[in-house]
Amino acid sequence: MKISICIVVKNRSKINYKEKELILFPNLVKGLAAIKKDHEIELVICDFQSDDWPLKDWIYEYSDDFKITLIENKEEFSKGMGYNICAKKAANELLFFCDADILIGEGFFENIEKCIDSGKIWFPIVKYIEESGVEVFRTQNGQGLCLITKTNFNKTDGWPEFYSWGGEDHLFYYKCHALFKIERNQCEFLKHQWHPVEYSYKYYKNPVQSCFNKHYRKK
Repeated sequence: MKISICIVVKNRSKINYKEKELILFPNLVKGLAAIKKDHEIELVICDFQSDDWPLKDWIYEYSDDFKITLIENKEEFSKGMGYNICAKKAANELLFFCDADILIGEGFFENIEKCIDSGKIWFPIVKYIEESGVEVFRTQNGQGLCLITKTNFNKTDGWPEFYSWGGEDHLFYYKCHALFKIERNQCEFLKHQWHPVEYSYKYYKNPVQSCFNKHYRKK
């Protein structure tokens, strides 16, 4: 299998919080390398000027023999913009949009193969690792991860490019739901690593969900 995994990054490599050091994105890359087998993986990374642990200092060591496409973006942070840039730069037809703080385990590629065979777009439901270490399916509504072909992605007009946290993943899901058959399933092999809640929104320039709300006021 050839797949381009598209990731948007702003300071997800090393977070120092109280007495903890959270290496979220490196954990993703190491875990993916451990299950790679004979799959050909490209990591397409749009980095919005991270200054916590420069990607070039660790990404090639952690990533085994992945192809690395590193895009340095000096614009204001927008996950949707980053995903759209990654999709354009990706070398492969098969795309997986993934948050930088996800752990990917055994079963990932097998599930992708089932989705390919069914012709469906995959929006997996991930487990959340709480600060205590407990793992739970906290929400059924998370839609930030997506497997889609580049051909189908180009039919959607891409991710909304918001400059505030929240809503772009839901709108992209609705676009896909209107155009394609969707696969939704709980995945034990995809886990969201715990981090302080403020890291979900701290790098956006606008208040939480303000762009999403403005989008609906225009309707």
